Amino acid sequence: MTEPSAPTTTRPFRFCSLVSEASGEDPIGSAWSTDHYLLVELALPWGPNVLEGSKVPAGFGDLIVEAWDQGARWGLIGLAPDEAYSVPGMVRVIDFRLPAAPFHRYERDEYLFPTDALVPSLRFLAKTAKPPELDAFRQPPAIARDLLVCTHGAVDACCAKFGYPMYRQLRHLADSAPSPTRVWRCTHFGGHRFAATLLDLPDGRYWGRLTPAHLSHLMQRDVPVAELRGCYRGWSALPHPLQQVAEGDAFVRGDWAWTECAVIPSDPPPLDATTAPIAFAYEHLSRGERGEITLDVTPDGTLPTQESSSDPTLIDAPQYRTVVRRVSPEHGLLRDGNARVDDGRAVGR
Repeated sequence: MTEPSAPTTTRPFRFCSLVSEASGEDPIGSAWSTDHYLLVELALPWGPNVLEGSKVPAGFGDLIVEAWDQGARWGLIGLAPDEAYSVPGMVRVIDFRLPAAPFHRYERDEYLFPTDALVPSLRFLAKTAKPPELDAFRQPPAIARDLLVCTHGAVDACCAKFGYPMYRQLRHLADSAPSPTRVWRCTHFGGHRFAATLLDLPDGRYWGRLTPAHLSHLMQRDVPVAELRGCYRGWSALPHPLQQVAEGDAFVRGDWAWTECAVIPSDPPPLDATTAPIAFAYEHLSRGERGEITLDVTPDGTLPTQESSSDPTLIDAPQYRTVVRRVSPEHGLLRDGNARVDDGRAVGR
């Protein structure tokens, strides 16, 4: 007599971004921090590891790993070629580097390399910024913004399901952007549980949980930041999550003018810190306003969330609250009612 086999149980598939949203998890503090982005056009399809794709130029993956081993701080992101932006037989490379503080955005250098010159050219770029050997390939600064939408479904299904429709709509909106703007499909940059996710360069600010209702406002910057605060993941210029949490409230207080402020952040707290005072000295680059804001960041419990769609295990995501400790001058960053402050706490969290 054959023994009955044990029943098999399968866990239902759940998109991690829907689980995270339903839990009320705040995306702030989840930005991938790097002081150096390297954006490279890489032909589709992309596998889970973009360095191993069938259409990756010969030697490219080995060169990237070698550069990392030698200390290059490249935050590599692949860009899907676009018929409106790409040049046949050429590979576009965009090099974004964060200057020393005070800073307000990344500095851009852009190149067009023949495919067979990509790897040897990147060897020069790994050693120094603006290498003179690459002058012939450097492109004029004709673009104001590059918006990158993660559609890398081979890493997480959320990015394809939720990212691609947002990419298509943003791509259409770029035609009416207030300044020259490109919109790219891109490879994974973390935070798929907040899909659809976007990186706005050269600012270096990440957004998530995007819906069609958000996209025009992000493109045009025509509503107060407080109305978009629930979508804000953080500023990649800041290495510690607590700094990103604090900057989120400074951003709400200063509204879009905050993006035009050169900032000197206080030193990041210890890596394992869960509470800290965070300060930002700032100067608005056009109107000359100077000041400093200090915020206390403290734990505010945890919420259950799902880290990836491929693993239904729930984890506890720490949440935080911020309180404005000091602002100098007293009404610094506030202009024309762009933000409100209630009981010393920036509204918009």
